[in-house]
This record gives sequence, C-alpha cells and structure tokens, in this order.
Amino acid sequence: MSETTHHIEIDDLPEDLRQIAEIIGLPAVLALSAHLRGQRLYLPPPDRLAIAARNRAIRDEFNGRNFRDLAAKYNLTVRWVRAIVNGENGPEGPADQQGLYKQHKLF
Repeated sequence: MSETTHHIEIDDLPEDLRQIAEIIGLPAVLALSAHLRGQRLYLPPPDRLAIAARNRAIRDEFNGRNFRDLAAKYNLTVRWVRAIVNGENGPEGPADQQGLYKQHKLF
C-alpha cells in the first residue's frame, strides 16, 4: 500500500465503494483500485458465474446417450445440452470473453 492510500478510511470512499469495502474489506478495495487503475468492473450475478461449473458437470455426466436426462436435470433444452457437450459453450464461454472471467490474485 502506498503512502497516499495508507491513511484512507472507509468513510472516505464514495457510497458504492463503501458498500463493497464493508463486504470484502478496505485493503481488498484498495488492491482492486490499484490493479484496475480506473477501469470499470462488472461483476456478473452468481448464477452467471456458475455456468462454467454447470457446463463442466454436464460434460462429466454425459455418457453418450443421456442428452434428455441432462436437459431435464439442468433445466435446459436437448439442443443446448448437445452444444455444451460438443464444446460450443466451453467452461469460460466464447473465446472473446475468456479474459472477463480470468481470476487474478490481488492480495
């Protein structure tokens, strides 16, 4: 932490960042700020983050014939399950979105 950020308190932050700091802690907010350097950060809802795990589970459970069972289990269409099994919707989504979900160790 730099000398300029050393004295920052939660009350010094704008309301939206204050709420984040209350959840993840002030040091984590400061680390994100230093890492992102003014970039906007979008956090998808938890169900969107879980898609990669769901798709991996579908591929793991696929036995070559159980498209309908998997579709029913995961509330998807058979066509969508086929696409997942065929790798058309990989664990991190389309190649142009992979960077969005890469995790960085910030602290």
